[in-house]
Amino acid sequence: SVGHHVSAGNFVSIGPGAVVAGQVTIGSGVMIGAGATVLPGITIGDDAVVGAGSVLTHDISAGCRVTGNPARVAAP
Repeated sequence: SVGHHVSAGNFVSIGPGAVVAGQVTIGSGVMIGAGATVLPGITIGDDAVVGAGSVLTHDISAGCRVTGNPARVAAP
């Protein structure tokens, strides 16, 4: 589900069962995995990846990959 006042760029993919809370900003080319949760007011940079089942509690920079609960930058 996608909450209120969410802004999303081009080519964004939000997996099944993902929850994007209100006032989230999603950059272009972002992939949010199945079952992930993005808390209110978060900004996700362009081309970032949020792993399946992750809980995003803080902003992430462009190109970052995050996984886990709470989400942390994944090893390359």
